[in-house]
Amino acid sequence: MRITQTAIDQQFIYNIQQNEQSIMNTEQELSTGKRLLQPQDNPGGAAIAMQYQAGIDMTTQYLSNDQTAQSWLTASGNYLQTAGSVLQQVQSLGLELGGPQADVPAISSTLASLQGELLSVANAQFNGQYLFAGTDVTGATTVIGGATVTTPYATMAGTTYFTSTAGTTVSYAFTSYVYAGNGGAMSTEIEPATHMQVNVQGSVFTKALNDVSSMVGALQAGYVTLAATTLLTNVQNDLSQIETTQAVTGSWQQRLTQNTQSLQTVQTNLKTQLGNTQNVDIASAIVNLQQEQNAYQSALGVGAMIQQTTLLNYLHP
Repeated sequence: MRITQTAIDQQFIYNIQQNEQSIMNTEQELSTGKRLLQPQDNPGGAAIAMQYQAGIDMTTQYLSNDQTAQSWLTASGNYLQTAGSVLQQVQSLGLELGGPQADVPAISSTLASLQGELLSVANAQFNGQYLFAGTDVTGATTVIGGATVTTPYATMAGTTYFTSTAGTTVSYAFTSYVYAGNGGAMSTEIEPATHMQVNVQGSVFTKALNDVSSMVGALQAGYVTLAATTLLTNVQNDLSQIETTQAVTGSWQQRLTQNTQSLQTVQTNLKTQLGNTQNVDIASAIVNLQQEQNAYQSALGVGAMIQQTTLLNYLHP
């Protein structure tokens, strides 16, 4: 079969264009640091890279969820610590009431101040949302002050605080508090199909508020012994409940920390695998570019020799 000059020229041009395209591709890889510039460059590799990127995006979202939950729990834990400190002060004042030199009016005034501080904790907000209102984070205040009530035996929530000598009862006025949130649990997804509660129910403060308020009312009514005994015991129980809630919150934070560390490890591995799939080996790419440029120059030289015309070309039959 006779190979025409036209066929030779066309093949030469095609080879030159291929060499130029290879050089351009390598230069683009070096400039971008990526070897998967378009899906058609490597469809299989592109599909794998997309899977890795999807995994990175997913872990990024879970890490964001963890961070938000940690911030919420940190704020909750700080307020619980404040509530515990308040109740410890109430406990100390209650113990002072048992002494012969107790300054009852001063203690009563201080307890009323601590009662207000505890109410502020119960109504605490974080980023404009109520921390302890269940899922009703934008609704009414978590704990509200009710009307001043007088109740026989100072009975609150089914508990008889005090009964005097046989045949008599004790009644006094104090401000009652009612939980205005709901019992809903706020949860966040920390990994696929795994949710975790991150909120503390504000009802944990309601009884403590009522017990401190009851102490104030009893002292104002002159029932010092009552405040220093049964009512003080109630406050001590409230303190134990707050401390238990703190421990639970701390365990949630620890779990979140462990989950965050695990997600960070997974994400690092995914980023490494993605890099191995789509990133350029710079040193190899530079060598390839040099080889491609040499091949291109050689092709041009050979082509110039092939394409040289002489008088013999015209004399050849």
